[in-house]
Amino acid sequence: MIKLPTKEVLSQNLKNLIKDNTTLKILKKDDLVFVNNKTIKKHGDYFVVNRSSLFFRKKSAVAYAVCLEVNNQVLANKIQHLDRSLAKLNEDYFWYIRSIKNTNNEFKKINLYNRISDITPRLKLAKIELNQTLKSVKIA
Repeated sequence: MIKLPTKEVLSQNLKNLIKDNTTLKILKKDDLVFVNNKTIKKHGDYFVVNRSSLFFRKKSAVAYAVCLEVNNQVLANKIQHLDRSLAKLNEDYFWYIRSIKNTNNEFKKINLYNRISDITPRLKLAKIELNQTLKSVKIA
């Protein structure tokens, strides 16, 4: 004979399930994105989460806000770190390109080309790593 769980056990299991499921409401309105009570707004070239955290990519900002809502601070910090690394590498890459176009010194051009060839694989790797981390964020 099979023993069925009691009413108290069933209600406790349901309470635990409801407690674990944090309802996320993501709303996009004009240039703003709302994740529950967190606001993501474009500010220049960056996105700002609750007037405190800057992000290079909008996806990173939304994923960061989602992580904060579900109390996953470790993943939120990882996303913030990866996004900052990507922003720095991207800024460096475009600064080197712009500098090459504006200089006539051949030695400086060769040096800048060497820096570009050094930074390009790191930039690609940073993009891949950030995208994989963003895919691990469970939104639904």
